[in-house]
Amino acid sequence: MTSGSWSNNGSPTVYAATLEVAEVDIVVLDTVSLELKGRVVQEDKILYCADEARRVAFARTRYFDFLPTLEAHTRRFIRRVAEKGL
Repeated sequence: MTSGSWSNNGSPTVYAATLEVAEVDIVVLDTVSLELKGRVVQEDKILYCADEARRVAFARTRYFDFLPTLEAHTRRFIRRVAEKGL
């Protein structure tokens, strides 16, 4: 899929069929948490990006600068759940 074929009218099912995969999650990065933005940048395939320079700058600065804090919070949360339960 190229950026020219992007359509906000498509459903995840249509994109999954086009890409020949079982599932596709469509995420508008401007609307999600910093943690999810970072996970997408690190782990997932980008199908369309209107501003590649902005995406790369985000990945290099905001998310990776925040990552140690996020990891510390996650460890504390897991430890608390292990000790006290949900």
